[in-house]
Amino acid sequence: MSQSGRRRHGLSREDRLPRLSSVVSAATLNAASPSPDLEDAWDEINEDSLVYDPTLEEEAEGDPGILLRDLGDCDPGLVLQAIDTICERYLSDLESDLIWLMRHGRRPVEISRILRIPECEVVRLRKNCFRKIKTVYLYDFHHDKTAFITVMVPLLQLNPKQVRIFTMFFNYFGLRQIAETIGTRPSNIHRSLQMMRRKMQLLAAAAPPPFDPFYLNAFDDFKYLCLTLRPTTG
Repeated sequence: MSQSGRRRHGLSREDRLPRLSSVVSAATLNAASPSPDLEDAWDEINEDSLVYDPTLEEEAEGDPGILLRDLGDCDPGLVLQAIDTICERYLSDLESDLIWLMRHGRRPVEISRILRIPECEVVRLRKNCFRKIKTVYLYDFHHDKTAFITVMVPLLQLNPKQVRIFTMFFNYFGLRQIAETIGTRPSNIHRSLQMMRRKMQLLAAAAPPPFDPFYLNAFDDFKYLCLTLRPTTG
């Protein structure tokens, strides 16, 4: 969804409606065809509603923030670019639309009306999206995951099959997805990852450790993450 497609100011009602597909995804429009309620909801959006602050935690209803204050000094512009990239690569169409609406100041009740989903589902999706964005941001933007994988493969002394498992796991593939790709059972993938975790824990106990112990958190952070994993285009 381009910035130019999202700017509605100065356009007549007739001009806006044919361009709704550039504001929300095709999947959302298929689920909710334009209606008076939908049109009125978009009419409410204006520059004054662009109040999203990516450096603060979301305080509403106890949801964890997309980004945490303890990440340190983060350039808000770069953070927003990162969030856009994460939404494009790892979130579903509906999730991406929800995040876009949140960033434009929409409340759960308004998002529920625009996307035509129950308000309780908005709250659930928001929580899941926050976790996905936060996790990918930490591993792909706040830390250098690619450099970590390059360092760890020789340290762990993995065979070619184990290298594939390790690499796919740190690229957010679930156990079932890895198992189907490798041609084995998810339980075997689980055992391989537990072996790698134990090796990493031993290496992390060294002084100084040969890698950032932060990455040990991945074995918990990646559980049930359920990212969309869209194919990247060159």
